[in-house]
Amino acid sequence: MSGALMSYIFFPNIIDFDSKINGTRIFNAYYEGSANCTSSLILRKKQRFTYRSICFGITEANGNYKIINDTISLRYDNEPNTKYNLIYAVIERKKNKLDKSSEKLLGFRKNDTRALMMTITQNDLK
Repeated sequence: MSGALMSYIFFPNIIDFDSKINGTRIFNAYYEGSANCTSSLILRKKQRFTYRSICFGITEANGNYKIINDTISLRYDNEPNTKYNLIYAVIERKKNKLDKSSEKLLGFRKNDTRALMMTITQNDLK
């Protein structure tokens, strides 16, 4: 076997194929609910996003996003086939702007009356 193939098999995270294929991540937020169901929102350069929901199956949707002040509007490439996809999200910033760990993302679905509070793990937005 070639050295490159062996490296990929034993050390798959050395080469970041996700960034090379989909673009560099600039924002990442996740939510973990009951039964270990998770949702994540990834924003990338060039106004692209991926929303992934894992709960008794994997649902992934892609599209374009637009940020106005603290609100992120999401427009899906294809009409979302589930009522569980986020429509927009609001970044909740704390008083201490230097402490990025205190930021949360409030995600809203089509018929939500309460926000989905997501933890922000990466925020390189300007």
